[in-house]
Amino acid sequence: MTLTDLNTGFCDDEQRRRVQRVIHDRLADDRAPQECRFLMRFRWQLVMSYQEVSMDELSRNVGSRSWT
Repeated sequence: MTLTDLNTGFCDDEQRRRVQRVIHDRLADDRAPQECRFLMRFRWQLVMSYQEVSMDELSRNVGSRSWT
């Protein structure tokens, strides 16, 4: 399973909502508009039956961060 297949991999809706909150609250930073746009598309993809964003698009548009 890849990140973009996660919509079928959650235990329940509560787990899915927690992951969506993490993406929204901790990862999507509107100071980086391109990155934020792809993360929000990915967030919606977690509840959709279709693919909104691909792994390649996430890799190209979501940068790594230093969490220290």
